[in-house]
Amino acid sequence: MKNPKFKLKPKLIDNIVEFIGYSALLVLIIIPFYYYKILPEFIPIHFNEIGIPDSNTEKYGIFAFPIIGFILFIGLSIINKYPYLFNYPVEITEDNVERLYTHAIRTVRLLKVVIVLLFLKLVLSVVNISLGESDGLGSWFLPIFLISIFLPILVMVVQMYRDKK
Repeated sequence: MKNPKFKLKPKLIDNIVEFIGYSALLVLIIIPFYYYKILPEFIPIHFNEIGIPDSNTEKYGIFAFPIIGFILFIGLSIINKYPYLFNYPVEITEDNVERLYTHAIRTVRLLKVVIVLLFLKLVLSVVNISLGESDGLGSWFLPIFLISIFLPILVMVVQMYRDKK
């Protein structure tokens, strides 16, 4: 069965999260340009599971983070306009469509912000490591990354099962 089309009007919290996301995206784009001239010729580009750099690239590689972050952010923004195309763990009905679409859209909106903030942390870490101010991401980065991506999804699924009626 095809999910119904339903237009949701954003609430204040939605606008605040969007503002935070776009602001963080702007900072993510600006930082590599700001630091580019003072970066050494090679910078860390890959990190092992405990956050220690294990691969380097030429300094223009710093632009990979904002490019990938921008593509993901804009892609998720576009996808978020079509919640009726999403796969849902419960059946969408006329009674629950607004609640379930709200959960889905807010989760994607939150994931956009989390992804940009994680890329921002990576860019800042690469700059700090390259300038000798740090030696890695820290062993906490991978667990925090995984939790910050999967926890909102898990919460959304639980909310959807709760609100399916």
